[in-house]
Amino acid sequence: MNMSQMGDMQLYISGRPDILKDANITHILSVIDEDLDPTLFAGYEHLQIEEDDSDEVDLIRQFKRCNEFIEKGIASGGGVLVHCLMGISRSVTITAGYLIYKNKWSAEQALEFIRDSRSIAHPNFGFREQLDIYARNLAQAEVALDTVVDYKRYLFRRDVNTALVMDMVPRVGEYAVVDVQSLMEGEMVVKCKKCRLDIDINSAPLALSRSIIEHEKTDSRDPEAVCERYFVDPIAWMKPELGKSLMEGIFRCPGCSEEVGAYAWSGTECNCGGWVIDVFPAMVIWRAGVELHDPRVPN
Repeated sequence: MNMSQMGDMQLYISGRPDILKDANITHILSVIDEDLDPTLFAGYEHLQIEEDDSDEVDLIRQFKRCNEFIEKGIASGGGVLVHCLMGISRSVTITAGYLIYKNKWSAEQALEFIRDSRSIAHPNFGFREQLDIYARNLAQAEVALDTVVDYKRYLFRRDVNTALVMDMVPRVGEYAVVDVQSLMEGEMVVKCKKCRLDIDINSAPLALSRSIIEHEKTDSRDPEAVCERYFVDPIAWMKPELGKSLMEGIFRCPGCSEEVGAYAWSGTECNCGGWVIDVFPAMVIWRAGVELHDPRVPN
């Protein structure tokens, strides 16, 4: 598979590097999950990322390491070749990740730049989603990827979908993506109405405004319909219920035990017509039993 140069950069993409053109290549980054002939890389700086071309592969976790390798190669005055098996998905994803990092581009900008030189560039669906997550959260992802909410949502949804395909009840694991105690400036909190009316209960928030997942109507049954539910990320206080290995159940307020929501691993439909399984497994807090509260304002 012929090499493709990325614009006027000393950065190239190809499939198998069996033949290297006279392009001043000094560094080769192999993104391929198989044994490689070491003689191909004699005389080159070489890094191998052993990952398969699968929607389920967590390739974003390799971006920082690959960025450093590519940056080092270009800074040395040499050329960097990024290759996989066909030069279509894995190598394109790693190269796009570097372009996002280097130029602060969106995922689409990076891919369009690559396609100008390599029209066959086409990351698989999972890699494409990871590029979007990386671009939207670049500064935070470079420092602490595991704290990026979009990334944790992605991992959780991936693992839930895998469990459902295997006809298993998903496990929430460590994916309680928002700590209700880590309030950000100006953030609203979702609190149980019953707890707020009882002066003897000093309850923690049930959710924060950033843990609410927006959804869109998928039909026009009632254009004026007002959503009766907040769809939210899994939160730490939900774990005892989610750990019961049931496909669906009820959430009770940890402060007063009032029923405040429900969950359904297979997804659920909002009264407005929005079907949320396509966005995230359905963790629901019922609006009727809670209120959105500004913590800066006394009860």
